[in-house]
Amino acid sequence: ADRNEDLHSVAIKSVDQQALVGLHRLRSAWVSTRTARINTLRGLLRELGETIPTGARNVIPHVHALLADEKLPPTLRPVLAGATEEIRDLEHRIKEVEAQLEAMARES
Repeated sequence: ADRNEDLHSVAIKSVDQQALVGLHRLRSAWVSTRTARINTLRGLLRELGETIPTGARNVIPHVHALLADEKLPPTLRPVLAGATEEIRDLEHRIKEVEAQLEAMARES
């Protein structure tokens, strides 16, 4: 890099800047994972003849209603319940990181 004049040096990030980037990266990964789980649930339920309205907030209530109604095959019920818990856990983590990011933005 020292020999190539076309490459410009970049300032080293502070620990706080690295932490901020890390929070954004984790949030982004969790949002992607949540979206993948939601899409998997939607696809699986569509194959069973059940459709879920658009919007992430519709998935968990709809799946819980189906579980309460006992419309789903017994072998899938515990797995679907576990998937909704995983989605809720991801949503909780996302909200925690967003709160941290908002607090950091207010401080700066």
